[in-house]
Amino acid sequence: MRALEDPQGVAVSVYDGIRRDWRWDGTDDRSLCLARPVQDLELSPAPVVDQLPADEDTCLRACDVLQLPALAGSDGAREGLSAYVRQGEHWAGALESISASRPPKWWEDLRDVARDRIGGEAEFPWRCGPWTRFGTEVQSRPFVPRPSPAGLSTDELLTLLADDRTEDDTKFDALRGLNGREPVAELIPLLPSLGTSDGRRP
Repeated sequence: MRALEDPQGVAVSVYDGIRRDWRWDGTDDRSLCLARPVQDLELSPAPVVDQLPADEDTCLRACDVLQLPALAGSDGAREGLSAYVRQGEHWAGALESISASRPPKWWEDLRDVARDRIGGEAEFPWRCGPWTRFGTEVQSRPFVPRPSPAGLSTDELLTLLADDRTEDDTKFDALRGLNGREPVAELIPLLPSLGTSDGRRP
């Protein structure tokens, strides 16, 4: 209600909410929820576009938020995304975000840009998206299976979690494995060390 009564007054809070990553894990996708205030309150997409040159996570989060205004006809959102694909560091992820939510006719003009930029990548992070449509050979990363925690005992899973050398993905698997078992008090002292290795997510 406050937002509807004073759109410009809450703009700073809306933009700040988009800037901060409130997700508790990688499956918590709230881009539509964050985009609706920008769209419904008719706020400028410019402050969100300004977030694109940040680190990759911030960039891709801003890309996802900009999709709704772009689809609704916001030239600022659409042009900001296209300009970033042409010049930005994390352009491939941005292009994949665009292609996932917008009709092909809205991003096919980036075909030549994508082909040129692919040639300048030492190691291209192929994922999915417009590459086949652009006539670019899609390369798959080799799949390296991680050991399943299902066959490990609770003590073995706790040992993995306590080891500083254990990779984040393995820790996630170990925690999922423990999630379906009886609670263990030995997990409590490990909690301070269970954030991701980059310190960004608890």
